[in-house]
Amino acid sequence: MDEPIHLTNTRKGQQSSSPPPVRWVCYEICYSFMLATVVCRSRPVATHSWKQRLSYGIGYSLLALLLGPWGIPWGIFHTLRILWLNLTGGIDVTPHVSQADNTTFIVRASDGSSLPSSRTE
Repeated sequence: MDEPIHLTNTRKGQQSSSPPPVRWVCYEICYSFMLATVVCRSRPVATHSWKQRLSYGIGYSLLALLLGPWGIPWGIFHTLRILWLNLTGGIDVTPHVSQADNTTFIVRASDGSSLPSSRTE
């Protein structure tokens, strides 16, 4: 009953007992008021496939389409940029995020120091 799961890599025909690699991805949204446009980034999301990254990207892109293009002059620019970013897989932050335990994530700063994320529960 405790046998490892074998996944087949169809490209090479080799079998692997390891799970698919996890990519940590952030997405952006923007919302606008008359003269102000605010761009926000999501918390890192663990994804296992491009389909999962695309489904998250579509959701965040719809929010950006509804709330973003109303600011003058930067609303439309940021909305189009965010649509492209989200629909092409988001921002890959895998090298900067490691899972310390099931509830806490550690973000690695560019200088190598560890900073706790701003995740609230």
